[in-house]
Amino acid sequence: MRLFGVFSTFFLSALMVLSTAPVANTREAEALVIERAEIIAGRDGQTDRAYVTIWNGGESPVSIIDVSIAGYEDVRVVTAAETTRVKVTDAVLTIPAKSELLMRPSTVYFEMRRTNPLTVNASVEIKIEFDNKRNMIIATSPKTQGTFTDHHHRREG
Repeated sequence: MRLFGVFSTFFLSALMVLSTAPVANTREAEALVIERAEIIAGRDGQTDRAYVTIWNGGESPVSIIDVSIAGYEDVRVVTAAETTRVKVTDAVLTIPAKSELLMRPSTVYFEMRRTNPLTVNASVEIKIEFDNKRNMIIATSPKTQGTFTDHHHRREG
Protein backbone atom coordinates (compact mmCIF):
# COMPACT_ATOMS: atom_id res chain seq x y z
CA MET A 1 0.00 0.00 0.00
CA ARG A 2 2.88 2.33 0.80
CA LEU A 3 4.30 1.79 -2.69
CA PHE A 4 0.97 2.87 -4.21
CA GLY A 5 1.03 6.05 -2.06
CA VAL A 6 4.57 6.93 -3.18
CA PHE A 7 3.66 6.20 -6.80
CA SER A 8 0.45 8.27 -6.66
CA THR A 9 2.29 11.21 -5.03
CA PHE A 10 4.96 11.04 -7.75
CA PHE A 11 2.31 10.73 -10.46
CA LEU A 12 0.32 13.73 -9.15
CA SER A 13 3.49 15.82 -8.80
CA ALA A 14 4.48 14.99 -12.38
CA LEU A 15 0.97 15.79 -13.57
CA MET A 16 1.11 19.19 -11.83
CA VAL A 17 4.42 20.01 -13.50
CA LEU A 18 3.11 18.99 -16.88
CA SER A 19 -0.10 20.92 -16.46
CA THR A 20 1.60 24.13 -15.30
CA ALA A 21 4.39 24.19 -17.89
CA PRO A 22 2.13 24.97 -20.87
CA VAL A 23 0.53 27.85 -18.99
CA ALA A 24 3.86 29.67 -18.80
CA ASN A 25 4.57 28.88 -22.45
CA THR A 26 1.10 30.02 -23.45
CA ARG A 27 1.60 33.34 -21.69
CA GLU A 28 4.93 33.77 -23.48
CA ALA A 29 3.36 32.86 -26.81
CA GLU A 30 0.44 35.25 -26.29
CA ALA A 31 2.94 38.04 -25.70
CA LEU A 32 4.27 37.59 -29.25
CA VAL A 33 2.18 39.59 -31.73
CA ILE A 34 2.55 40.33 -35.43
CA GLU A 35 1.24 43.87 -35.51
CA ARG A 36 1.71 44.60 -39.19
CA ALA A 37 2.64 42.84 -42.41
CA GLU A 38 2.99 44.40 -45.84
CA ILE A 39 4.12 43.17 -49.21
CA ILE A 40 5.29 45.82 -51.67
CA ALA A 41 5.62 44.81 -55.33
CA GLY A 42 8.97 45.38 -57.00
CA ARG A 43 9.22 47.40 -60.21
CA ASP A 44 9.94 45.91 -63.61
CA GLY A 45 10.97 42.40 -62.61
CA GLN A 46 12.62 43.39 -59.33
CA THR A 47 12.00 41.27 -56.28
CA ASP A 48 9.08 42.09 -53.99
CA ARG A 49 9.61 43.13 -50.38
CA ALA A 50 7.79 42.22 -47.18
CA TYR A 51 7.81 44.26 -44.00
CA VAL A 52 6.58 43.07 -40.61
CA THR A 53 6.33 44.56 -37.17
CA ILE A 54 6.45 42.00 -34.36
CA TRP A 55 6.03 42.83 -30.68
CA ASN A 56 7.65 40.52 -28.13
CA GLY A 57 6.01 41.33 -24.80
CA GLY A 58 7.42 38.17 -23.23
CA GLU A 59 10.18 37.77 -20.67
CA SER A 60 12.56 36.03 -23.11
CA PRO A 61 14.02 36.94 -26.48
CA VAL A 62 12.72 35.06 -29.53
CA SER A 63 14.31 34.54 -32.93
CA ILE A 64 12.76 34.10 -36.34
CA ILE A 65 14.06 30.84 -37.78
CA ASP A 66 12.06 30.65 -41.02
CA VAL A 67 9.59 32.59 -43.16
CA SER A 68 7.43 31.35 -45.99
CA ILE A 69 5.16 33.51 -48.10
CA ALA A 70 2.42 32.02 -50.30
CA GLY A 71 3.16 32.62 -53.97
CA TYR A 72 6.83 33.42 -53.35
CA GLU A 73 10.15 31.62 -53.13
CA ASP A 74 13.69 32.36 -52.00
CA VAL A 75 12.74 34.59 -49.05
CA ARG A 76 15.81 36.46 -47.85
CA VAL A 77 16.60 38.93 -45.09
CA VAL A 78 18.05 42.17 -46.38
CA THR A 79 19.84 44.65 -44.17
CA ALA A 80 19.73 48.00 -45.93
CA ALA A 81 22.82 49.41 -44.18
CA GLU A 82 25.06 46.57 -45.36
CA THR A 83 22.99 45.64 -48.44
CA THR A 84 23.42 41.97 -47.55
CA ARG A 85 20.92 39.32 -48.59
CA VAL A 86 20.81 36.17 -46.48
CA LYS A 87 18.44 33.21 -46.44
CA VAL A 88 16.09 33.53 -43.48
CA THR A 89 17.32 30.20 -42.09
CA ASP A 90 20.90 31.58 -42.07
CA ALA A 91 20.04 35.00 -40.64
CA VAL A 92 19.86 36.02 -37.00
CA LEU A 93 16.67 37.99 -36.39
CA THR A 94 16.23 38.14 -32.62
CA ILE A 95 13.53 40.17 -30.93
CA PRO A 96 14.57 40.99 -27.35
CA ALA A 97 12.06 40.67 -24.50
CA LYS A 98 9.68 43.64 -24.19
CA SER A 99 10.78 44.92 -27.61
CA GLU A 100 9.73 44.93 -31.21
CA LEU A 101 11.14 44.13 -34.60
CA LEU A 102 10.22 47.01 -36.89
CA MET A 103 11.02 46.40 -40.54
CA ARG A 104 11.42 49.44 -42.81
CA PRO A 105 12.95 50.07 -46.23
CA SER A 106 15.90 51.81 -44.55
CA THR A 107 16.64 49.09 -41.97
CA VAL A 108 15.79 45.44 -42.52
CA TYR A 109 13.15 43.62 -44.59
CA PHE A 110 12.34 40.39 -46.42
CA GLU A 111 12.97 40.13 -50.15
CA MET A 112 11.46 37.38 -52.30
CA ARG A 113 10.69 36.24 -55.85
CA ARG A 114 7.16 35.75 -57.10
CA THR A 115 6.20 32.29 -58.34
CA ASN A 116 2.87 33.54 -59.74
CA PRO A 117 1.75 36.77 -61.41
CA LEU A 118 1.08 39.56 -58.93
CA THR A 119 -2.52 40.11 -57.94
CA VAL A 120 -2.74 43.41 -56.11
CA ASN A 121 -5.14 43.32 -53.13
CA ALA A 122 -5.35 39.49 -53.16
CA SER A 123 -4.82 37.85 -49.76
CA VAL A 124 -1.35 36.37 -49.23
CA GLU A 125 -0.34 34.42 -46.12
CA ILE A 126 2.99 35.02 -44.43
CA LYS A 127 4.07 32.24 -42.07
CA ILE A 128 6.75 33.07 -39.52
CA GLU A 129 8.43 30.36 -37.44
CA PHE A 130 10.13 31.20 -34.16
CA ASP A 131 12.74 29.38 -32.10
CA ASN A 132 10.24 28.94 -29.25
CA LYS A 133 8.38 26.40 -31.45
CA ARG A 134 5.66 28.94 -32.27
CA ASN A 135 4.40 29.49 -35.81
CA MET A 136 2.32 32.51 -36.69
CA ILE A 137 0.43 33.25 -39.89
CA ILE A 138 -0.80 36.65 -40.97
CA ALA A 139 -2.62 37.54 -44.17
CA THR A 140 -1.87 40.70 -46.13
CA SER A 141 -2.41 42.02 -49.65
CA PRO A 142 0.41 42.93 -52.03
CA LYS A 143 0.55 46.64 -52.79
CA THR A 144 2.15 48.64 -55.52
CA GLN A 145 5.44 50.46 -55.04
CA GLY A 146 5.45 53.55 -52.84
CA THR A 147 2.62 52.60 -50.48
CA PHE A 148 4.67 51.53 -47.42
CA THR A 149 2.98 52.45 -44.14
CA ASP A 150 4.96 52.89 -40.97
CA HIS A 151 3.57 51.36 -37.78
CA HIS A 152 5.07 50.26 -34.52
CA HIS A 153 4.06 49.31 -31.01
CA ARG A 154 3.31 52.19 -28.73
CA ARG A 155 3.21 51.70 -24.97
CA GLU A 156 -0.01 52.73 -23.33
CA GLY A 157 -0.33 54.41 -19.96
